[in-house]
Parts: sequence; structure tokens; C-alpha cells
Amino acid sequence: MFGRLQRWLRRGLLKQGKSNGSNMLEMFEPGQHSTYVVEAVVDSPEQVKLLETLCDARQMTIEDWADNIQSLCKACSEGRPHEQHDHRPVSKGWQRERRIAVATRDGNDLESVLDAWTGEVRDWGIALER
Repeated sequence: MFGRLQRWLRRGLLKQGKSNGSNMLEMFEPGQHSTYVVEAVVDSPEQVKLLETLCDARQMTIEDWADNIQSLCKACSEGRPHEQHDHRPVSKGWQRERRIAVATRDGNDLESVLDAWTGEVRDWGIALER
């Protein structure tokens, strides 16, 4: 993910803001895609690959956040680590519960893809609207 952020910074799509925790990046130019987050139970990496293939066919991009994004509590995300955490550490090995981001121009297309996919979708919704 960090490589993708660096490419966006170089292209001028994002600019660095003040370094105060979660507001370190600021959108320079809005994109044409909205970002959705899919909460799913996935049996294997092949199922994630199938979702990627289905999305590619409709010109959507996916990123499996279960492997490279860790949700943090508010204090930690603002640079104030502490002993009591309300977030889980990243675990090694395959985890069936996945958070998958999908960038698409049309949420209806994503709904069609999720209906055709073999993974178990628990929830999905918009995370960043264009």
C-alpha cells in the first residue's frame, strides 16, 4: 500500500499535509472512483484472486487490506501509544476474515460482482465517496 501512496504523491493526486497523526495526507485532486470496503469470510487466496478477476472485468481495482492494513484505536493513530488497546495486532498466516477495498465508479457494479463471487460477504459499504 505504501508504494501506491508514494506513486500517488509523485503524480500529484495526494499532497502531504501537517504531520498530526491521521491527517498526514490530504487529497489534492478528487478521483473518479469511490472506495468501498467489503467485510468478507474468504476460504483461500484463490477466492480473493477470483474477486480481483471479476472486478478487473468491470474496470474496478481491489486491495486486500487484511494483509497490509491494521486498524488502530484513536490514540495510537494520533501517535499516542498506550497499554490498553481496542485493536488486534496483525496475525501471521491466512485469516479467513478479510477487509477488501474496491475502487469503482458505480456501486451497483460492485453489488453485481459480489453477488457473483463465491466469498461470504458479511457487509459492504462506501468508505470514500468521489
